[in-house]
Amino acid sequence: MECIILNILLPISIPNTACLATAATAQALSRTRAWGKCAVFAALVLASSLATGQTRPANLGTIRLEATDQDQRQLGSVHAELKDAAGAVVGKPRSASGHAIEFDSLLPGTYSVTVSSPGFETVTQESISVAPSKTEEIVLVLRPATEKQQVDVAAVAENIPATSSSVAGLDRDEVNHLPSHPATVADALPLVPGVVRAPDGAVEIFGANETQSSLLVNNADVTDPATGQFGPTVPVDSVESIEVAKTPYLAQYGGFTAGVVSVATRRGGDKWHFELNDPLPEFRIRSLHLRGIKSVSPRFTFNGPLIKNRLFLAESIDYSLSKSSVLTLAFPYNENKKTSVNSFSQLDLVVSPKHIMTATFHVVPSRARFENLNFFNPQPVTPSLVSHDYGATVIDRLETRFGLLQSTVNVRRAEARIMGQGAENMVLTPRGNRGNYFGRQNRRAERFDWMENLQFPAFKFHGAHTLQAGLSAGYSVDKGIFRPRTTDVTGVSGELLKRIEFTGTGRFNRNDWETSSFLQDHWAFNDRFSVDLGARWERQDITQTNRVAPRAGFSWRPFRGQSTTVRGGAGLFYDRVPLNIYAFNFYPQQIITKFDPLGTALGGPRKFTNLTRGRRRARFAPPVSLENTNYFSPSAVAWSMEIEHPLSNLLLVRASYLHRDGSGLITLAPALVAGRDALVLGSGGRSQYRQLEFDARLSLKKERRLYFSYAHSMSRGDLTDAAAFLGNFPQPVVHATQFTNTEASVPNRLLVWGDFALPMKFRVSPLLESRTGFPYAVRNVLQEYAGTPYSDKTRFPTFLSVDASLAKDFQITQAHAVRVQLRGLNLTNHFNALAVHANNADPKFGQFFGNYSRRFRLDFDFLF
Repeated sequence: MECIILNILLPISIPNTACLATAATAQALSRTRAWGKCAVFAALVLASSLATGQTRPANLGTIRLEATDQDQRQLGSVHAELKDAAGAVVGKPRSASGHAIEFDSLLPGTYSVTVSSPGFETVTQESISVAPSKTEEIVLVLRPATEKQQVDVAAVAENIPATSSSVAGLDRDEVNHLPSHPATVADALPLVPGVVRAPDGAVEIFGANETQSSLLVNNADVTDPATGQFGPTVPVDSVESIEVAKTPYLAQYGGFTAGVVSVATRRGGDKWHFELNDPLPEFRIRSLHLRGIKSVSPRFTFNGPLIKNRLFLAESIDYSLSKSSVLTLAFPYNENKKTSVNSFSQLDLVVSPKHIMTATFHVVPSRARFENLNFFNPQPVTPSLVSHDYGATVIDRLETRFGLLQSTVNVRRAEARIMGQGAENMVLTPRGNRGNYFGRQNRRAERFDWMENLQFPAFKFHGAHTLQAGLSAGYSVDKGIFRPRTTDVTGVSGELLKRIEFTGTGRFNRNDWETSSFLQDHWAFNDRFSVDLGARWERQDITQTNRVAPRAGFSWRPFRGQSTTVRGGAGLFYDRVPLNIYAFNFYPQQIITKFDPLGTALGGPRKFTNLTRGRRRARFAPPVSLENTNYFSPSAVAWSMEIEHPLSNLLLVRASYLHRDGSGLITLAPALVAGRDALVLGSGGRSQYRQLEFDARLSLKKERRLYFSYAHSMSRGDLTDAAAFLGNFPQPVVHATQFTNTEASVPNRLLVWGDFALPMKFRVSPLLESRTGFPYAVRNVLQEYAGTPYSDKTRFPTFLSVDASLAKDFQITQAHAVRVQLRGLNLTNHFNALAVHANNADPKFGQFFGNYSRRFRLDFDFLF
């Protein structure tokens, strides 16, 4: 949405001395209350008119406008067009002081103005009232013409209702001041209702893990082709907006069963702009003594024109050296160490008003030591990760006589090397683990995608139609080696109870071709009711499956005035199967031996063969034998309803319900097959998700916003250890699958956050989160599930965190400023447990411990 500021200020036609006096007076008045301004401004208008000795015709008025970007920098090359209430173009713009434009000698009445600038979205302001002998001051804020906003170069029908998809959005400016201080897209996602960060750090989207969702950057898929996880995400300083859609009913989206995270990046402006955020390190102070640097995370961002009105550059570089403390461990053995560089570059070339090209480059080398550090896995037991992620995308948008054609080429590469801290065997005990991490892994995954998308010109046939069609082809490869070592399971006294050994080379090399096409129609019967109809066809060669996914949605404004909006839809969704699923048959096989308390083997060793039992979903397909390993096709059927209503110009409320059932999900569990032990990778998993959500958005005025959401949800499914065993950090124990709560099941969650601009350039941003505690799994002395894992009876205490940040910009020069931000975290000092003794053989079983108490952080940013 465009930000529009309407104020009544002073006439411009006054002599220099009056200007100086008026400016000084206005500056003093900026510290007074708004109602006081109006009265004094009216007096100044009269005084200025007397001082100049000039008079205006009694029946004519003036509109004076300025166009700025989102950083409140004035735009130079601006085109403005003024229309009267009948839609006729009136008046001729003339230049005023600075970059302002004036339309004078206007008859009293209502007007609309449209403003455009190269490289920015066109903005129209309606219902501008012009009074006799008055000047209406208007400031229009133009947003950069990012990828998702470039559709304005194609002809589209007017007055078409909004799409049926329900979308929750985040704006870069909104999240940049929050006390959570997100540095990447993944850090900002938990601000969206229905999105939580699980205890293991992964992002859960509407009751499903990352592998069941899709991450798009400028409509290009950037998930890891091997694991299906998001991996390193774009720096938040490069982001224009973040949208999270609950199972969108548009056929153009594919490769997911839960949700779609769509990121639009910001392009360079027509003036150079620089930012240096968090340049100063955070020092570690213990017992009033300086103990080195705890973290340093400078973020440098700059953007501007390389060639005026033609070629634009935007660059964000984040460097991070972090030594995060784990409060449940003793210093100095309680820190994990991470170093990374996150660089995102974007070039935008305006070939012509109808032809725009964009190229982005994302490079993220990183190194993490002591990953997944916690009380039960101290430093020697944890793995280290060295990774390199690369991505390049080229997008060409061209308006043709057939419509808007968008061509995209996307290349991704992810390299990962995981190793332990030493060569000792890993030992699992009820009180905590010892030894070194059991696995060593090297992996390289690559993907190449080519996509064509054509949006046809809108046409009339029993309403207005906007047709869109697309096709894509992609090739991916995953190669590497996994070498696990012996793992022992011991009792409380250290007695050996179980030994897990491995046999096999562990080398894998898998590749896959994917193709897809879609057709969708946004059909607007009138300006109050529209439907989205479409279907998507997908084929993944390695799965030997063809998938057809029909989808339908609607948007309805039942009352005149276009206030209340009702949305809904239903559809079938198929998930992309990551390549690591097909590397499973090449993984080393487990040999498990159990012992009695005296150390005597209970029978001989049991060898578990790696098998897959993928089956076709089609009801009348021929039976599939155990050797047919490729038939995987996880899917979900979902429907939703939503009603949205603005109670006033300031308050918007929304209620929604989401219902999703998944089937064919991939599970990994031990089983007895044809008389032999096996670890079976199956396709019989299912899931259920229900969510009732209430949202409210309060916008008092520019830069004063408050967001409220409450979500009541139910998330259940078969425990899917396939991702846990086949991901970056495999676990040696494979559990039996049970249908129960998911790991990040949160029945109740309240989220409130806001952003308020205060006088004297202060800015306060509160953040409150209260939710049901996460469930946990109880294990026995053999590290197997005891009872029903993740049940409602075994949950952490209620989580409550009240945070806030206070920021102020200090203007050093006209072009340079320093921003100081004080962040307060867990201000109520609520006990939010970090861990629980969950093994029933542990003497401390059931005790919660660990908590981040009230703390403060001071940050500095340089703006120039």
